Amino acid sequence: MGYEIIKTGTDSRPVGPPQVVIQGQAQKEKPEKKISRKQIVNLLNYANFQDNFIIIKLKNSRFDHVVSIQAKPQPCTENELSCSWVNVSEVSRKLISYEFDSISLTHENSNLELKPELAKIDESGIHLILSEQYYPLKIKAIEHHACIGIKAQVIQNSVIFKGTLTEYSSNAFYVKISLEPPQTSQWINSETSVEIVLSNDNDTLYSGECLIKDQVESGDQIVLCLKPLKIEAQRFKSKKFRSSRIDTSPLPNISFKHPFTRKLFDLKVVNLSGLGFSVKAKPSSNLFLPGMILPMVEMNFANSFSICFTAQVIYKKHINTEKGEINKSII
Repeated sequence: MGYEIIKTGTDSRPVGPPQVVIQGQAQKEKPEKKISRKQIVNLLNYANFQDNFIIIKLKNSRFDHVVSIQAKPQPCTENELSCSWVNVSEVSRKLISYEFDSISLTHENSNLELKPELAKIDESGIHLILSEQYYPLKIKAIEHHACIGIKAQVIQNSVIFKGTLTEYSSNAFYVKISLEPPQTSQWINSETSVEIVLSNDNDTLYSGECLIKDQVESGDQIVLCLKPLKIEAQRFKSKKFRSSRIDTSPLPNISFKHPFTRKLFDLKVVNLSGLGFSVKAKPSSNLFLPGMILPMVEMNFANSFSICFTAQVIYKKHINTEKGEINKSII
């Protein structure tokens, strides 16, 4: 769990899927889980029967960047897998600087990531060898943080790509953009950062620089997995003498709707000053992102009175305690 810091501004108003995946951590004392080659073949043949696609991941080792390409599996034999590309045009330019890394397919509400042997890859498709009887099972548990009504602008080299925020976590979020002529997917350089602006119908909720960690192209739509680079929001000039934070008894709490997910949260305030306050939350909650605007926050003091304001997350800090981990967020 941790704390996050948020600067406040007065406000007289009343308070009113691509999927995000997180790598599961295997415990050392447990034996490594494996999946048989026969199970993999059955999953691939089922995907073929359903006319579904799997994900082929290509990696640029120089820039440590991965792109995800959709491919349709052909009927699979005992140890051979052939796939044809869903969108051939997007693959040809990737093969120049990217190499095969792994495949990803869905199984029991999880993503399986496998690394078979590469036999051949070209503009027409990819041919893989399932050479082992069993594969180490790398499961990525799927966490859903669906976003509602959030507009996105992705800006790179003075070009603005418009889209929507589909899913969110504090470490990465997914944006679906629609290309507008004369825009093409080649206008997006995945090896350089982008600027993103997220907003609803009334307010700008976040802006910052992000890295493109992954992308999936389908026709005139592209889904980008973006990792924010901002670790702290510098709202005002640094002061020589900072206002001291105090601990009150009892401590107030804040309630707000998350600007991206619209879920209601109620958190205890750790300390506060005239310019801001701190709260704590579990790291898995993925609540706060440095620079994020909270348009409507209500602070309650012992249920006797409350104040409403707009707040911004300034930074968050990961802290280890005797009771476990917390995220300290300054607001």
